[in-house]
Amino acid sequence: MEEALSLIGLGWFQVPPIVTTLLIQGSYATQHVATVFTDMPRHFKCYTGPDDDEYSTSFNNSCYIRNLSDTSSMISKEHLCKEFVYDNTLFDSTFSSEYNLVCEKSWLSGVFKTSGLIGVIFGCFFTGLGDKWGRVYVMQATTLLYLISVLVVGLVPEIISIIIARFVVGFCYEILNGTSFTLMMEVLPLTYRSPVGAVVSNLGNSFFALFIGTVSYFIRSWRILH
Repeated sequence: MEEALSLIGLGWFQVPPIVTTLLIQGSYATQHVATVFTDMPRHFKCYTGPDDDEYSTSFNNSCYIRNLSDTSSMISKEHLCKEFVYDNTLFDSTFSSEYNLVCEKSWLSGVFKTSGLIGVIFGCFFTGLGDKWGRVYVMQATTLLYLISVLVVGLVPEIISIIIARFVVGFCYEILNGTSFTLMMEVLPLTYRSPVGAVVSNLGNSFFALFIGTVSYFIRSWRILH
């Protein structure tokens, strides 16, 4: 096999696995690095009424609001806010602002961001599925599940389903990453494997990281950006 690949060299038949691996490598940036923008922290304040200005500069990131309980004695008490107004300077909506994941719920923002990476860790244990079931078949099945999970994150309104889908996205990414990279190496002549592998790995992540950063400047809704 190695001798045959050496004689054939590089050809058009190697382009599909190279491009596929490049896109899969880049999807790490669009799905995991992108949480820097889709869940960017936003300044907030307690909602006190319809006159609250979402573009004002009075955002104090306070979880409590002080109300006068007795106007005669001017005694005041602090109450935990139930509604919030967010600074819309950079984004109109993020994952955290849509579900009010601030104050006592702020930990769910961390779960949203890390669930995908936890999925990547678990996916590492299943990257060898292609050895048993065939790389192309495993990639086709995993890609379908990957795309469904991405759509769930962007369209489903229920927060737990979104977090579970984020885990599946990370899980599928790592299986696709390992399987596609192995397939690409298998169809390349030995002398080209190291340079092509290095370029594809670094170019995919770098280009799509720059791409998502540029696009996020113009798209202010986290669901549309996702």
